[in-house]
Amino acid sequence: MGIVKSTFKFLWYGSIGASAFYLRRSKFPQILSNSLVKLGPVYVKMGQVISTRRDVIPEEYTEKLATLCDDVPPEKEKIMRKILRENLPEELEDIFCEFSEEPIAAGSVAQVYKAKLHSGEVVAVKVLRPNILKQVQENFKFLSMAVNICEFLVKKIRMVNLPGIVNELEDLLITQTDLTHETDNFLRFKELFADEPNLTVPKVFPEYSSCQVMVTEFVDAIQPYEYEKLNIPGEELASRVDNLMDSMIFLQGLCHADLHPGNFFWNAKGELVLIDFGLVHEFPVIDRNHLTTYYFSLVEGFYHFATEYFIDHFIIPHPKRRKKDFNKDQLLEELYKIVKALSHSQEGFSVVFYELVQVLSRYQLQLKPNTSKMFLTLITVEGYILHLNPNFDMIENTRKKKMDMAEYTSLPEEVEKILMQDFGSYSTALFKDNCSIQQAYKNRNEFTMKQIGLEKGHFVIDVGCGRGQMLGEMKNRGAEVLGITISKTEQRICAEQNLDCVWSSWEDFDNVVKTPYPLADAIIIIEILVHMATLFESRAGLMDLRLQKLFAWCSSKLKDQGKLYIQVLNADSRFIEGTKYKDTSNDILKKAPILGFASVKQLVTNSDPYFEVVEINNHSEDLLKTYYFFQSQFDKNEKKLAELLDPRFHKLMRMELNILTELAEKKIMKLHRLLLQKKA
Repeated sequence: MGIVKSTFKFLWYGSIGASAFYLRRSKFPQILSNSLVKLGPVYVKMGQVISTRRDVIPEEYTEKLATLCDDVPPEKEKIMRKILRENLPEELEDIFCEFSEEPIAAGSVAQVYKAKLHSGEVVAVKVLRPNILKQVQENFKFLSMAVNICEFLVKKIRMVNLPGIVNELEDLLITQTDLTHETDNFLRFKELFADEPNLTVPKVFPEYSSCQVMVTEFVDAIQPYEYEKLNIPGEELASRVDNLMDSMIFLQGLCHADLHPGNFFWNAKGELVLIDFGLVHEFPVIDRNHLTTYYFSLVEGFYHFATEYFIDHFIIPHPKRRKKDFNKDQLLEELYKIVKALSHSQEGFSVVFYELVQVLSRYQLQLKPNTSKMFLTLITVEGYILHLNPNFDMIENTRKKKMDMAEYTSLPEEVEKILMQDFGSYSTALFKDNCSIQQAYKNRNEFTMKQIGLEKGHFVIDVGCGRGQMLGEMKNRGAEVLGITISKTEQRICAEQNLDCVWSSWEDFDNVVKTPYPLADAIIIIEILVHMATLFESRAGLMDLRLQKLFAWCSSKLKDQGKLYIQVLNADSRFIEGTKYKDTSNDILKKAPILGFASVKQLVTNSDPYFEVVEINNHSEDLLKTYYFFQSQFDKNEKKLAELLDPRFHKLMRMELNILTELAEKKIMKLHRLLLQKKA
């Protein structure tokens, strides 16, 4: 009976909408909005998503549909009060000293009231609408039937895997009809994103919450489309939203799946305040690793790799596919154009998603479920991001973010003094005859300058130059020097010593530096490759691509016969490939996903087109002596460091040091110092 009723309602309001579209065009946006409300909560949810696409949907439509985010006609107050009294652990008056007469917001699934606890805390009280579970189930019965009919009639639709998406959405929306799930999600987000910058998750009160009522902290809101009140540029706010999406999808694997402008707002500090955690996507570690590998291959311009990776990991044959095989080369060619366009256009994920589905439909393939969820989540958020800044480029923002995320190397000077004293290095020293740590760093610098054959008048580039100790010593010996650093603090310290230093990564160097430098006699690279690719990315092949790019860049900056000196943390190729020490490598992937290692074999192989090996020194005995020193510095100054450091960076630095120490103790990780010479 439910599906008959749903079908009748759809046909009835559909006919009203069609008539309005042709006969009362100016009234159609309002009639569409009203019709979605009458059809039920699932259709309201669709309207909310459509309202975010102000970049592609006419303004008169998005304005009316935006009211569905928090201004759906409310239920009768008598009914809602009854639900409240039945679901609170005590009488309403015993919990709240104040309670609003009218809801401050009304969505498709629930209404929200403002109240005050007897403790004085101002709270938001969310109350589910009556019979909401039944309405959601009836909506999805009709949608499932409609989707199956569409799949049967329209070949292209089959490749989107609409039945799978509808089934997943049904499971997710049904969880919204039990607020205990949302209460749990609030608590999880609050804990997991405690150190996330520019984000606030309101406090939740589990003791007053139940399956139909949830009580959370009330936060004064600046509505998403009133962001001008913040006096913060739209580009900066867009970057904050995009950064949060990356953190949710790629780093934490817990993603707010319904980020339309009714479910978040800004506070006076310009922080995003997330509410309504009824819809949440979880991405397992393996999926996050695949997504990260694919995404960063796009960011770095490895488009052929990205295309093959997409085919191998993100699509599956349609269940009703008749062909057993397909022309992979032809599919690669078609998808390559879309993948490359994603990095070079302002069309956005919605257009790319449409083009992608068209290509897959011709090959009777479809997206894996988690891939579909990622695209749909990005499409929802992208609409608001493009409203903040119509020219915002998510891919380019990620390129910039790689530099910003590495800024934990820009430590406060007091922290640098505590950890590194005056020798200013966080890499491995070179110990001889039980010397002090200060002397060990002098030894390391002497060894490096001897290896490159430093002479007066030589021009040397130090990639990852730190605080300029090596640069200063080379300059004192009559060399011309250039430092390259991703740390603004290090650049400033070098500048204060009258050392030429560029704030850039080596990848962006040619874009940052407008006046070319002469070809160098030598390039020095000391321990920056540990973050060049994660273990997972190494296994996927990204480390090799990045090394090839690095060696090509170094070759372009060196004179013929110029020297390239590399001090590198490395591991046995069997460890990198995962065939040895599996438990340890899996632990790294889980705890410190940004760590990765190249093997000496990889370095030699990928440098071969440009360089020949002059000398390789195994100095692994220096690792533990260096790490034990830094461990002692952390231990002695833990409380002070916790006060001075951003909590994220404090945790990250200590965790990385612990893992590196453990790997050195197990002799899994080694240290080699390589001298290469550019081929003529």
